[in-house]
Parts: sequence; C-alpha cells; structure tokens
Amino acid sequence: MNFEVKRSIVIEKPVEDVWNLLWDGSADTFGEGIAKILSNVKATNKVLTDGQFQVNGISGRELSMVDGSFYTEMLRRVDEENRILSYDISGIPFGIVPTGTWTVSNAKDDANKTELSVTDVATLSYWPPQFLAYPVFTLMLPGVFDAMLADIKHYAETGEPSPAKVEAINKCASKKK
Repeated sequence: MNFEVKRSIVIEKPVEDVWNLLWDGSADTFGEGIAKILSNVKATNKVLTDGQFQVNGISGRELSMVDGSFYTEMLRRVDEENRILSYDISGIPFGIVPTGTWTVSNAKDDANKTELSVTDVATLSYWPPQFLAYPVFTLMLPGVFDAMLADIKHYAETGEPSPAKVEAINKCASKKK
C-alpha cells in the first residue's frame, strides 16, 4: 500500500539561494543546514559516507528529531543541473519507508521567485500494525510537509529560523534543565 503527498510553496528568493539550503555539495551544509531550518529536526548527528549511492562522498545523514526519534536519510538522486534531491528515510515506526523528492525551480509568474516542491511516497505493508497506522499516517504527513515548507520559506526569505523552529529549540532546551 502506498501513500503519496505532494506539496509546493513559492519563495521570494532566487532559485540558487533555495537550492543551496537543501544541497550545495558540502558535507557541512548537508549535515548541519537542515537542522538549523526545520522545526521537527533537532540535530544532524553525522553525515554518512558509506552508502552505495554517493555524491561528493556523501551518501546520507542521521537526524535527531525534536520528539526524540532518530531517522536516517539515504540519498537516492542528486541532480544539481535540474535541482532535484531524492532520498529514502529509515527508522520510522511500523516499517514505513518513505521516499522523498525535493524539486527547486523558477516560479511560473516571476523568475526572481522560486517554487519549492516536495513529493513523498510512503510504502506501508499490509501487516496489521502498518495497516492500522495508515489512517493516522495519511492525516499526519501532509501537515508535516506543510510545516517543513513553511520553515524553509521563512529561513530562505529572512535568514532566521521560523517561529516554529525557535519554539522547538526552546522546548528542547527546557527539557534538558
């Protein structure tokens, strides 16, 4: 059983600026950049360099989420010319395996704006726990991607973390006390 989510947002910044937030070929940026932007990501634990598919020596990254969970993103495709970044995520409960694809392109109405799109296809098996999780997953996932796009838009346009990211940082800091 597959579930697909497609979302997009227009960002008032040039394409290259937005693409560089997702990928600039640097292990440092790939490792730390997204943790500074997305409100659901607490930290990037490490950049992986031992996967079968590598771009500039990078095969993926480990993510520590604000809810305490850990995920691994493994690159599937990086097309720098067409600005497409695809990855698989592992570590999601119930054996759910999403494949995400980010696409960065010129907005249709203005060459100085960027359209950022994400498509996520999650594969769920028919084994009872996954089958029971399907309704929850279909309700939750679109909101997760809407929040991610809003975080990226805010950061791209202002250079500052979104209010949701600031709130997540403060929440994580208060748990440490």
